[in-house]
Amino acid sequence: MPVLSVVRSSANMLRTSWTFCTLPVTSMARSLVSSPLLNVLQGASTVGVRRLSQQRQQTARPRGRNGFEQRANAIFDEVREIRRKSETGDFEVPKLFLVERLSREFGLPYWEKDILKLLKLLESKEDKKAGIHRPVGSVAIVKNTPFMCRMLWRVKHLVRVTPITFPDGEPREGEYAGTHLGRDGVFRRVPHIDELRLAATEPERKKLDGKEIAKVLHLAWNNSL
Repeated sequence: MPVLSVVRSSANMLRTSWTFCTLPVTSMARSLVSSPLLNVLQGASTVGVRRLSQQRQQTARPRGRNGFEQRANAIFDEVREIRRKSETGDFEVPKLFLVERLSREFGLPYWEKDILKLLKLLESKEDKKAGIHRPVGSVAIVKNTPFMCRMLWRVKHLVRVTPITFPDGEPREGEYAGTHLGRDGVFRRVPHIDELRLAATEPERKKLDGKEIAKVLHLAWNNSL
């Protein structure tokens, strides 16, 4: 069978040529693995990946926070500051609170409506008979007592509680003139004006003697023509 022998011989030749071609490649790969060139290439690739990640981090846009997250973080920061002051003793406990209603009464449960009525922030039956309206934004001044704090805690999602501060000092009994309480809870007192300051604001009257009057009349007589 000459054909079969030819095929076998050609296959043997192909196998020997393939092994001959692959021997340098495998030896080259083994030498490359054992050579320091591979370490250099690996270090270069690692540096390139790091640079690419740094560029992506620099070009990446920071994730913006919505208004709810900002407001929540501000509230938490305020609470942490108040707790820190209470632990160190730097916090002055307010005596009065300014409570402002922020929500409407529609859809509220009856117990929350009752608390708002007790706080004088919602119309009761007596208020409706008397024609008194208490819309959204109504304010009330309450004492800082445990009972009042429990009531405010149950309607904390409906009102805004602001401590009242007295930067000008607490008012005395009978001193009601020249005072103002703002919605930020700051109570201001305007002191009474003394007589010396009141007299200093009055304009001085000009007094003219006889010579000054004669001079003015003489100038008017000469310039009248």
